[in-house]
Amino acid sequence: MNRTTQKLLQHIRHNSQQQMHRRRQLVTEHRRNNHARKQQYASKSLMSDKLKSKKAYHLGNSKYDITRRKLYNWIASSKPTHFLTVQFPMNMKSSSLDKSKDNLRRLMARFEQSLIGSRWTKSHLPFFAFAEKGPKDGYTYHFHILFNAGKYSTATLRRALNNACSQLFLSHKTCYLEKIETYEIIYYCLKDIKISNRSGSYDTIILSSDLFDL
Repeated sequence: MNRTTQKLLQHIRHNSQQQMHRRRQLVTEHRRNNHARKQQYASKSLMSDKLKSKKAYHLGNSKYDITRRKLYNWIASSKPTHFLTVQFPMNMKSSSLDKSKDNLRRLMARFEQSLIGSRWTKSHLPFFAFAEKGPKDGYTYHFHILFNAGKYSTATLRRALNNACSQLFLSHKTCYLEKIETYEIIYYCLKDIKISNRSGSYDTIILSSDLFDL
């Protein structure tokens, strides 16, 4: 059982039914607010396009759906405020998860150093990263990342991301950052998660504390 699975199980054990009910209310409120905004504005953001491409994230009662719901509640408890997509250039793309994680580690370390300072490991900005690959990418990995920005504004985050890309000689288009409008984006990030009833392993969900070995 890996560290991600252990942390998930710890969260589930300590999570009360009252907290679960409050989260469902929060999700319902976000859905209603998001629906109202969509009636007023025609959003063309990457995040909105991704959500529109999925008819709905309705879950049933299968073991797979129940596990996805638990993962959703665990991630939603961190109250993510921003959604980041990382697409590395062709010379860095890889079908190896380990190599792709190494590239992500270097990028996100420079991001946090630019954002927080040289002692960023002592006041680390936690995040969840989701590794995905498919035919459109030539079966190479890209990443979606969810995090709570805390005191940092979107403009400040973008500057830190641009600085990190510049330090690695990457295009600023490598990173695409958006504010989260609805927690439905969590289900989008979970869409390709492989859930094994035997192993209970979620290797493509990467905790920042594990990525940096903090």
